[in-house]
Amino acid sequence: MKLLKNHSKYRKKEEVEIRAILDSEQRAVLETKLTERGAKFEGKAQITDIYLCPSSVNSFEEIEMNKVGSYSLRIRRQITDGQEEVSINTKIITTEGDHNAWQEYEIDVSSFDAALAIFRAIGFKPFFYFGKR
Repeated sequence: MKLLKNHSKYRKKEEVEIRAILDSEQRAVLETKLTERGAKFEGKAQITDIYLCPSSVNSFEEIEMNKVGSYSLRIRRQITDGQEEVSINTKIITTEGDHNAWQEYEIDVSSFDAALAIFRAIGFKPFFYFGKR
């Protein structure tokens, strides 16, 4: 379930996710059930995420998101039908150890490379790259 509140300068979302790893048979069953309930396939997308952390960080344990106020910082490039969208996103833990609900802020930007350059200039570095289709 996603709740989306639009603001003039940024989008704030409060989100709860449930994820599952499916084999091809399970995925086919899920797609059939979703279609039966009115879901429509909108196409495929290529997504590249870069997660950032302060340049001084040397281990994952230093940035692990468990404490209230800990956060993730991500730059996303999504290409759908040849159209590129780029966004910056942060998720902030609101309950100790709870990775299922958080405060979330997201803003669209015009350039993936420029966004990365800005964060590098103010002391952040990439620590994790993630691609998905």
